[in-house]
Amino acid sequence: MATVVELNLDGRVSLLTLDAAELETVHLPIVRELDRQWKKSAGRLIVFLSGPPGAGKTTLAALWEQLSRLGKIDASVQALPMDGFHYPNRVLDSQEITIDGVRMPLRRIKGRPESFDLPSIRRSLHSMKTGAEVFWPRYDRNLHDPVSEAIPVIANGIIIVEGLYMLLDLPGWKELRAEADWGIFVECPAEVSRSDLLGRKRTQGRSAEEAAAHYNLVDHYTRQLTMRHRHGIDMLLRIGAGRRPEIVQGKYEQDH
Repeated sequence: MATVVELNLDGRVSLLTLDAAELETVHLPIVRELDRQWKKSAGRLIVFLSGPPGAGKTTLAALWEQLSRLGKIDASVQALPMDGFHYPNRVLDSQEITIDGVRMPLRRIKGRPESFDLPSIRRSLHSMKTGAEVFWPRYDRNLHDPVSEAIPVIANGIIIVEGLYMLLDLPGWKELRAEADWGIFVECPAEVSRSDLLGRKRTQGRSAEEAAAHYNLVDHYTRQLTMRHRHGIDMLLRIGAGRRPEIVQGKYEQDH
C-alpha cells in the first residue's frame, strides 16, 4: 500500500509517493529516534544531513519535517538548507579562482566549498546551538541568489541542516560538527545522482552541453570530496534500487 505525502521543496509543493514498507522501516524509525534524542535535550536538537549532490537530501529533510506535522512524533521538525549561505552572485563574479591552470570567476564553480560563506555558517550554527534567536538565509531559485534572514528558526524542536558540506572533514568545515548533536550521511550511486543532476539542470533551462560541463566542473568534484572526506556520522543511509534508502549503520541500530 502506498502513501502520498505533500512536501515543500524550496517553496514548491511536490507530492512524494512512498510504499508502506519504506515508511515503516526507514523514515518513521529515523524521526522517532531523533524525537527520542530531542527529549533528552532542552530546546533545539541540531542534526546535520549531508551527502553527495543528487542524493536526495532536500527531499528527505522535507519528508521528515512533514512527518512531524502529521503527528508521527512529538517534536517539531524544521529543515534548513545550507544553500542560503552561497555568496551573492555579485561577490562570486568579483572574485576569481584557478582550476587546472585556468583562471575563472568563482561563479563558474558555484556549489564548490569556495562559493559558500563559511564564517556566516559558523556564526549562525553557534547562535542556534546556544539557543539564541536565529534567522536563516534562503536560496531563491528564481533569483539564483541568497536572501538573508528569510527563515525564522524554531526555538524548540529538531533542526535538520541539510547540505553538501555539513559533515566535511576538511579544515574550517570539520569544526562545524561541534555545533550539531547528530550527523546523518546519505550515500547514492554515482550513476543515479548524475542522471538526476543532469535532468535537473535541463529543467532549469541549460542545454545538454551546459549541464554536462557543470557536472564535470562542480558536481563530480563535489561528489568525490564529500564521499572521501566525511566524519561525525551517527547514521548512514544508502540509496538503493528505485532510489529507496536503507539504514546501514547508526545509533538507531545500536540502541534497539
